[in-house]
Amino acid sequence: MTVIGMLGCGTVGTGFLELLKRRRWHEGRFQVRRALVTDPRRERSLPLAVELTDRPEAVVGDPDIQVVVDVLPDSASAYGAVVQALELRKAVITANRALVAEHGLELEQLALRQNVPFLYRAALMAGVPGAAALREYANVSPARALCGVLHRAGHVILTAMAHGQSPEDALRSMAEAGYVPARPDSESDEREDLWSLALLVRTVTGAFPRLDHIRRRSLQGIEPADLAAAHRLGFTVKPIIFWEETPQWHRAIAEPMAVPWTHPLAHLAGYESGLLVWYEDIGPQLYVGLGGGALPTAAALVADLLSVPAWTPRPPLGEPWQSYRADHAMDAYLLRFVLTRQSESLRTCLEGLERSNVLIHRLETTLHESTKTLEVVVLTEPVPDQTMADVLNGLRRQSTVQALQAFRVPAIFRWDPVRVFRTGTTPSGPVSRR
Repeated sequence: MTVIGMLGCGTVGTGFLELLKRRRWHEGRFQVRRALVTDPRRERSLPLAVELTDRPEAVVGDPDIQVVVDVLPDSASAYGAVVQALELRKAVITANRALVAEHGLELEQLALRQNVPFLYRAALMAGVPGAAALREYANVSPARALCGVLHRAGHVILTAMAHGQSPEDALRSMAEAGYVPARPDSESDEREDLWSLALLVRTVTGAFPRLDHIRRRSLQGIEPADLAAAHRLGFTVKPIIFWEETPQWHRAIAEPMAVPWTHPLAHLAGYESGLLVWYEDIGPQLYVGLGGGALPTAAALVADLLSVPAWTPRPPLGEPWQSYRADHAMDAYLLRFVLTRQSESLRTCLEGLERSNVLIHRLETTLHESTKTLEVVVLTEPVPDQTMADVLNGLRRQSTVQALQAFRVPAIFRWDPVRVFRTGTTPSGPVSRR
């Protein structure tokens, strides 16, 4: 029988115990001996009888405990206990995205030296079981790009806004189902996307990224009018995690982007997660699922637990992944802004785009008689990041420009996925350096 100790026993920890009980794995195969909690005296209704403690050493220092399951919510509270567990040659299974993203390289190297597993499937799109195949596919055929939408509070909010629903009601129902925190905040969402993208980059490239090399942008300032404008041009706005590697550049980005309606990620509901990966030889692979919640995350923890006996070490790359020449990357952009003085201001704005060598793919204007303003929506041709940054700064300096919003549209989004999936080929473009 495998004896387990737990770091944390909240929503996910309770789901882990529930799954062991449902499948009767606690009968003769696994025993959860002890769990670390903040207040052991507080009454809890747990699916299995577990000794509770507020001392980490009572879990990781117990010589009978062979596997430590970490379901703590942050890196700081888990790091010391996980290090100690690995040093004592205990297998560690974690759902802690922050821990793996911030200390993954160090912890994997420590686990390798101690010849014990350090597994984190539950931190990587836990409710999308196919995502576990990313590493195996990448070993056979190098990944060229990936883009994903995760079931964060921000995704719930944008989905509700796009359908004219109340974001508060949507968040409340998702929180009751256990898919988002009861009191979500945009900063937490940003961190979660950052950590998730770091883990995905590690999975497909073999190297942990430097977190400061991942570009980030929050959902702050996005209004229903921005989503409506995107919809009119055939796009929806999603909080995207994105990575690509070409001979000219490689980069990682976590920000809201404009996704064409033809893209398979465009129609995901707020509670769903999806990941689209392009492999050099295999072509595109789509993974969709709930992506989180108590039982999906618990299922990933149990899957790692079952894999411990067959574990084989995979050395991580010693050099962290870094972005390269990202400012030279070329993306289209969807711009929306409002002008207070119509014809003269519009001409000035368009001349500014022309001087910056920004070509317009599509232009739409709407006159709002009630406010005497002109709404302008522009879809540009691909331009370098720095060029677009200069254009946006120029527009912000104009006193007649209000409500300026810009969404990136990477070239990978403008491929026809229907054609790609039917033919099984990757779209034309530069080949990977690897």
